Amino acid sequence: MFTQLDPTIPLHVLEKGDGYAIGMIDYGQEHT
Repeated sequence: MFTQLDPTIPLHVLEKGDGYAIGMIDYGQEHT
């Protein structure tokens, strides 16, 4: 399942600098 984030969340990626998360992947219980 892919969840769109609204608004986007500011984040800092190591070695890549600042950016924005536009969504997040949630694998849910079946993938744990």
